[in-house]
Amino acid sequence: MKWLLVRQFCSANFLVPTGISPVDLGARKDKGYLVNSICKIFVVLVLSNPIHGFAEVKVSNIFSSDMIVQRDKPVNVWGTADNGEKVTVSINSQNVSTTAENGKWKITLKPMTAGGPSDMKITGSNTIEFKNILVGDIWLCGGQSNMDYDFGVYMKWRWDPTIARQYSEIANENSANQSLRVVLIKKVSALPGAVDIPVEDDEIFRGKWQTCSKEVIPRMSAVGFVFAQRLQKLLNIPVGLIDANKGGSFIKLWEPPNSIKDRGELRPARNMYNAMIGSIKDFPIKGFIWYQGESDAINLDLASQYEKKFQLMIEGWRRDFSDPEMPFLFVQLAAYERNPYLHGITYPVLRDAQTAALSLPKTGMAVAIDLGDPRDIHPPKKILVSERLVLAARKVGYGEEIIYSGPIFKKMVIVGPVAVLSFDHCGSGLMAKTIQLADRTLTAEKLEGFEISDAEGKFFPAIAKIQGDKVEVSSAEVTTPVAVRYGYHGYPYANLYNKEGLPASPFRTDKFKIVFNKENADLFQRVLFLPRSFSGKTMTLEQRRIVATIHDKYLTKEKETNRRELWNAWTNSSKVHGRGSAEEKQAGKEYDNFMAPLYSAMEADIKAEAVFE
Repeated sequence: MKWLLVRQFCSANFLVPTGISPVDLGARKDKGYLVNSICKIFVVLVLSNPIHGFAEVKVSNIFSSDMIVQRDKPVNVWGTADNGEKVTVSINSQNVSTTAENGKWKITLKPMTAGGPSDMKITGSNTIEFKNILVGDIWLCGGQSNMDYDFGVYMKWRWDPTIARQYSEIANENSANQSLRVVLIKKVSALPGAVDIPVEDDEIFRGKWQTCSKEVIPRMSAVGFVFAQRLQKLLNIPVGLIDANKGGSFIKLWEPPNSIKDRGELRPARNMYNAMIGSIKDFPIKGFIWYQGESDAINLDLASQYEKKFQLMIEGWRRDFSDPEMPFLFVQLAAYERNPYLHGITYPVLRDAQTAALSLPKTGMAVAIDLGDPRDIHPPKKILVSERLVLAARKVGYGEEIIYSGPIFKKMVIVGPVAVLSFDHCGSGLMAKTIQLADRTLTAEKLEGFEISDAEGKFFPAIAKIQGDKVEVSSAEVTTPVAVRYGYHGYPYANLYNKEGLPASPFRTDKFKIVFNKENADLFQRVLFLPRSFSGKTMTLEQRRIVATIHDKYLTKEKETNRRELWNAWTNSSKVHGRGSAEEKQAGKEYDNFMAPLYSAMEADIKAEAVFE
């Protein structure tokens, strides 16, 4: 812009050729070109001083056509411009002006009621116009893969046609929903002080807010989109969804700088929050929904630290968004236990940490303990997860007097050999529910999922009975009970609900030290190359330990290296020459010939040890 003005000025008064540089312009005197001292002075002034109006006025990337702005709150609009430049923002009869300082400008619009569409105009040295803007409620969905999983994944869910049909119906019904708008945030990290939000800029999202379409919906968070869609239909006002998630992310990657400092760390951290959340902290929204924690359940240390991190994160997000009681709704980890000696220990601890966040004001938790899968960390039954988040939103975010949570443990009283438990959120009553969980059917005739401990801290399966709004727990093995646990496994078989159909949250009444045995966890997940007659056999941990010893006796480290080389040669041959080719068959034969005597020796020893007899 400055160089263009130099050329315009000098060309109007002197003969200036095209292609000449700013440096050459003030010095060139040959070949008939007249450049006098006036032009020299003008060049210096233009290139060394900020001249108002030369740089384009820009606005943050969170603003675009088709966007939604938050109703009933002052709306900040901000961007960059030359120092001293006047910037005016106009929308719905509001015209607000400011002057840029230090290259930045920011104005605040008065609160607006839900409705639209409207146009927004930003005027300075240039004009920016945004069309088709609605006013409504905006929710930001954050977390890791269970929030990040695309809607389209479940539209094509081949393991359960019912799941695929449900998601496809939602997509079809909303493919032209003009009252529901979405914006997708790039999955990037940054140091503190990130100045602008990175909006996804591909052929579908084009760096802006989008209306619903058959191309847009499949790319959105499944949990987030269904939540926004259900909420929009319920409220009958425009609803916006900011989709800001990253699969596999730890909670530390979502902590604001102040939260990290509050935990005692002083180092500036490059993380997802700075880029994806903190850079829009001036953008008013209604609230947050959050689904994360699986990564922090990879070991007991991280799971034990989660409670403090999570609460500091919630408080930090609210502080940065200038609303200490902004609704924060989250999903408790669904049932999962691929490794009972790992997830069976860390998942209950992390769920405890999540439940503890309910002590903060304006929080709500969607319990998903009955919606998981013992071997799939990404269970597909997310429509119910979204609907439970909507229930929490109706209460926490909108003040409806509804039953929005399942039973939450409140108090235990020991009466002789019986532990009597009281709960909050009993609704119209407690009940045992008939429900299919993995390979078992739990019935309404029997309340399951409770364990009770003696004074030594040993837990036994318990008999549990509902008595009004309380549950009485006992066991013939325990005459003097000390503590009770409910659903305290990675994938628990438990069926306590309130009559509104919402599941009870897992809990423990004790503060016994949780013990994690890494050796057991590693042993359980070890891949053992066994004879076919034993390869798929279910084993106890002790049986697996004996079998592993026999396995290692014959498949030594040296032979394992040989096995891996032969296996790689076999798979590579299949890729290069094709399955069923002579080369692939020969490589397979060499692998089998190598393993056959090892399998034979293992099988003989396993039978001799009578491991499974």
